Amino acid sequence: IASVVGSRFQKNILLMSLLVSLSLAVVYYITGMVAGLLAAAGTIPPWAGAWSGFVFFLVLSIIGFRYVRT
Repeated sequence: IASVVGSRFQKNILLMSLLVSLSLAVVYYITGMVAGLLAAAGTIPPWAGAWSGFVFFLVLSIIGFRYVRT
């Protein structure tokens, strides 16, 4: 995901890379927490709660690589 998003910036790449990295880390953490709560409540199976954040970001990165500028 970092290489996909990093290719979009022209100026101030270091600052934007830091902001994107922190934002993605927060979104990943929140996704894991929500999925864990849903799994603990019995709404979704435990294996789905454990893997949902990884699968979400995997799909997001595959879609991003399809549309990356070279």
